[in-house]
Amino acid sequence: MQQWEIENVIKQHSDMLYRLALVRTGNREDAEDIVQQTFLKLVEHYDRLETQEHVKAWLLRVCCNQCSNYHKLPWKKKRVELENFTDYIGAGDGCEEELIRKLQGQELFRQMYELPEKYRTVLHLCYMEEYTSTEIAQILGISANTVNVRLNRAKKQLAQRLNKEDF
Repeated sequence: MQQWEIENVIKQHSDMLYRLALVRTGNREDAEDIVQQTFLKLVEHYDRLETQEHVKAWLLRVCCNQCSNYHKLPWKKKRVELENFTDYIGAGDGCEEELIRKLQGQELFRQMYELPEKYRTVLHLCYMEEYTSTEIAQILGISANTVNVRLNRAKKQLAQRLNKEDF
């Protein structure tokens, strides 16, 4: 394993993983920690990965697993969440910060964040990362039918929320 190979993978996939972790955790610092843990796993297991598509799918799966582990932590259960996610996201200097600032004012993003995590995750992977239901199922370790049901329910809930807000 060459250092430049790892650096290229990190440059290529860090924004995607950060967005996924941010959607799943709702917290910038925790999302950064999860991405870092994901790349540490990559360094440990890089020799086992075959193609670039395999690397990307593997990274997404590991990131999802890290997010799930994050939600199981005892200290997480004792935290008080902020009422409005967009109040918590501060200004920064990275390109992901610019994306977040653009999304901050958008009602759709705010409403999407208020959905349960399982719905936010499939919406993100489907519409932001452009994965098919089958690919999302493989990444999350669930059936394609479950992915489709979650997508449909998420879209219905979003539509209901947006109609209530007269959006």
